[in-house]
Amino acid sequence: PLCGQYVLLSPNELRLCLQDSSYYFSNQNFNFEPIFKNISGVNINELDKYLKNNDKNDWKVFWGGRLKWAKNINFINEIFGIFRAYNKNVNVIITTPSLVNPPGFQFFKNIKVVYGVDREKFLSIASEGRGITLIASHIEGFPIGFFEMIYLGNLPVFLNKDWIRGILPEGYPYIAKNKTEALAFIEYLVKNGDEYNKWISIWRDFIKKICGENIFEDYKKIIS
Repeated sequence: PLCGQYVLLSPNELRLCLQDSSYYFSNQNFNFEPIFKNISGVNINELDKYLKNNDKNDWKVFWGGRLKWAKNINFINEIFGIFRAYNKNVNVIITTPSLVNPPGFQFFKNIKVVYGVDREKFLSIASEGRGITLIASHIEGFPIGFFEMIYLGNLPVFLNKDWIRGILPEGYPYIAKNKTEALAFIEYLVKNGDEYNKWISIWRDFIKKICGENIFEDYKKIIS
């Protein structure tokens, strides 16, 4: 209310902004009129170059990101470890720019973990073959890294969290309520190529639409 303009990365951030501000200001003071609809940030041309070099058709279960509490890595570790134990023909890979595990945390030995990964290496591994990823973060704003991971061919299974609302294609079904559903969705998708092909195509079109272009033009509109 004091600055007159807001930069909100997702519908969930708008909800939280309204909720928190209501403790201090009357609702009649709010008149939100979005300056723009699209949050930009994914370099589609860059990602397409990696996809063109991908001639593999093998399945993988994949996740990439920093090893932080907010990413819910304990949940990911457990689901990936169980999946790998019963699906030894599918590679399970985690990449991270982190150099070491958080204190007291260890990945299951049947998961391949690549530490100290730079952006180029992340994009290269993410784009290999066909992938399923698990996104279970406790909280995110607008997770560009996850959108890059999806665009490069890693169809997501989401853990049901408030922050994912408004940043999914309409009707996306793979939102798990618990560990059992998350594991079942991953196992289903690696065995159903037609379903994978359908939704990865929808996701790529969705990502192009909401965050693929005009990043600097959008930001100019915000600060002008």
